[in-house]
Amino acid sequence: MEKAHSRDLLPVTTACSYGTRSRSSSWRNLAFYVLLIAVGWALSQPASLELSSLHRVARTAASDLDLLVSDYLPLSAAQKHRVPKCPAQPAALAPAIDWRPDLNDTWLSESAARLGAAVQIPTISYDGMGEPGEDTRFQVFATFHEHLASTYPLIHERSELRKINTWGLLYKVAGTDASLKPSLLAAHQDVVPVPDETLDQWEHPPFSGYYDEQKGLVWGRGSSDDKGMLVAVMEAAEYLLAEGWAPKRTLYILSGFDEEVGGGRGAMEIGRVLLEELGEDSIEFILDEGGLGIGQEHGVDVAMPAVGEKGYLDVKMDVRAPGGHSSMPPDHTAIGIMSKLVEALEAKPHEAKLTPQSPVLTHLICVADAIDAGHAASRPTRKQQEGFQLTKKMRKYLRNPRRWPSVAMTIDATGTRVERFIIKTSQAVDVIGGGAKANALPEYVSALVNQRIIEGTEEIMQRMERVLRPVAKRFGLKVDAFGKGSSLQDGAQQTGVGASGSLTLSVVESSEPTPASPTNTSAFATLAGTIKHVFPGENGRERLVTPVIMTGNTDSRHLLKLTRNIWKFNPNTYSSKSAKHTVNENMGIRSHAETARFIHALLRNFD
Repeated sequence: MEKAHSRDLLPVTTACSYGTRSRSSSWRNLAFYVLLIAVGWALSQPASLELSSLHRVARTAASDLDLLVSDYLPLSAAQKHRVPKCPAQPAALAPAIDWRPDLNDTWLSESAARLGAAVQIPTISYDGMGEPGEDTRFQVFATFHEHLASTYPLIHERSELRKINTWGLLYKVAGTDASLKPSLLAAHQDVVPVPDETLDQWEHPPFSGYYDEQKGLVWGRGSSDDKGMLVAVMEAAEYLLAEGWAPKRTLYILSGFDEEVGGGRGAMEIGRVLLEELGEDSIEFILDEGGLGIGQEHGVDVAMPAVGEKGYLDVKMDVRAPGGHSSMPPDHTAIGIMSKLVEALEAKPHEAKLTPQSPVLTHLICVADAIDAGHAASRPTRKQQEGFQLTKKMRKYLRNPRRWPSVAMTIDATGTRVERFIIKTSQAVDVIGGGAKANALPEYVSALVNQRIIEGTEEIMQRMERVLRPVAKRFGLKVDAFGKGSSLQDGAQQTGVGASGSLTLSVVESSEPTPASPTNTSAFATLAGTIKHVFPGENGRERLVTPVIMTGNTDSRHLLKLTRNIWKFNPNTYSSKSAKHTVNENMGIRSHAETARFIHALLRNFD
């Protein structure tokens, strides 16, 4: 067979193989090649700010046409190499002993009581707490430790328990084969506060641990985040030991006490101890809370463990301005200026991005592959499924690197908040304060901006400065951006603020995005096989195990040097409905049993 010419791949009508081309077809081809020449010329011109409006329009049109043409041209080898492959899907992996607590009504009632008792102990993390051995608000953790010891006697008899930095817990169940890397399960003890203003909105008091047997729900702060996970870990380990389990692989259970305020005193300190004792890459895997759950996406049964998490950046904005009597105010007070700064940030949200490094792109391609292979249930209609629609066009675009920005823009425009913010940096102005009296001009106003980032912290800081400097210039403020020194902006005489006004940007807390754990390893295959056993697809369909990222942060980000295999996964079908961090937090007891069953199976499968 003759080699096809490039023109045979273009979207034009020809009759070369069958006879002479028609005159109209020849003209269409000529017009098409003229357009290609125009595209090449426009794209070759420098994209400077001095380009005429006509030139900019021409470049935009040329770029759009170039993308259109690329839809009909085969991908180069380099482009194909950039497209992620879905992780190999192993068969369901059953453990040697398959524990089914979800089918045991007596166990369900007893475990609900144990979880409820844990919820009743208000192990709250507050911002600004003192040292663990000094701040009396930590004393409640001693009560919680006593509860764990009395509730799970086998673990406490057969493990070595160390308390790190007073309240951090590190259990070690020694294995029989020192050549095997240990497993590590992580779940934190602390919970977020309950605002007094919300108490009357709770169906049951937030620290009651009330068990509604009819609904199968345990109510209260921490029932899901994260005492539900911690209790499930302890239940599974206790049951394993009761079975006579003598692990080949050493098991660590790590429980921090300040995850809700960053984990710097709990998990970070425990991780430091483990790193000193065991060294880098010394753990086989770490399982922590998180992920996007188990369910169905675009008609495909999926489980979505997170293999990475976004970075974190808190930036404080401080505006200072001359005070005085409010009867003679400037055109804009410090509070008014701060409102303009906030408005400028919110008017320029971050760009959504899909890159080969993003686990979310891999996830979408996995789901697209399953749909195209006919493995989906009947596809939901637009009215039935909220958010981004994985249409035939979008599935095609996912396999074309040049179209990834188009897919990202579509998700950002039509997706749910979860869909949008797993592919873009979020920014939220969460705390603001200023002013002292009705008749006194505010001299100091502050605002705290929280950002969960997919880019590096330095890039986000530079962008923030670029967005805010024009506003500062408009109001004549000196700007000190992230400790680089002050620079006086023009325009002070126009605003009435005066040259003594200032804007200071400073980092309160930051961490970089974590690297994604690999999905092509035997460890991930064991995880996926265990998931498929405990959570089979509906009606005989296979459940797809695909990687995603966390929009929030977990204690495991402090353990990165211990292993490449860090998975954030709440192994149950209820976690996304459990009202974490808000009114009426609760946990379905059968889903709680699913979590315990999964952990039991995972430890046996890794042994």
